[in-house]
Amino acid sequence: MPRYYFDTDDGLLPVRDDTGREFAGVRAARDLAQRALREMAQQQIPDGESRVFKISIRDEKAALLYVATLTLAGEWKISPPDA
Repeated sequence: MPRYYFDTDDGLLPVRDDTGREFAGVRAARDLAQRALREMAQQQIPDGESRVFKISIRDEKAALLYVATLTLAGEWKISPPDA
């Protein structure tokens, strides 16, 4: 089975995957990337009003195959309440 590498960036710390995981195909790898992206966002409550989470999938030859990005963009429409 082909091996895919998942590089992540939570807006604060980019991490390059040097181990990878085997999947039957790139669609299965993409499904995992999308689930992982949601989990990253849920676990990392952002400081401030914006944050970008990203996962990139590479193949065994380091070719970039897929990128998933989730953006949080908050904008007050009133004066922000005191914390």
